[in-house]
Amino acid sequence: MDKCDKLIKELEAAHKKNYCEAHKLEFMVDACWWASVVAAALASVSGLLPLPPYLPLPSWGISLLAASASGAELLRRNTKWRERSNVYYSYGDAAWRLANRLKFEIAHPVTPDQLAHISKEFRTAQEEFGKQMAKLNLARDARSKQIAPK
Repeated sequence: MDKCDKLIKELEAAHKKNYCEAHKLEFMVDACWWASVVAAALASVSGLLPLPPYLPLPSWGISLLAASASGAELLRRNTKWRERSNVYYSYGDAAWRLANRLKFEIAHPVTPDQLAHISKEFRTAQEEFGKQMAKLNLARDARSKQIAPK
């Protein structure tokens, strides 16, 4: 296996890994949204309609449903999962573009200069990914310091 094939495999692995991470975060965003919708709907229905006698629900249970709906929505908004998934998607896309350039746009055999240029672009994409994640982490840390009791 030559260096070009190794770089292509590394780029494709980076694409796959980052898309998996992005999909996990998108799942969490969707799960929180649906949990919020379902809990709010259950709280509304149980507060408005008479419940069957075999399913007693005290008033605090309705409040708990409403609170869980609010909690799921707060979790979804405050965790910045969507922003993180966008960073993973952009890094995965960069890796995919570079792999496709190596496979389809550059004439083979690939010269060492061309390979070095693609590798440099990949390192630049990695650095940008690190900077964006660090920025999100700093923002999260700053929010947690504001919320923390003194």
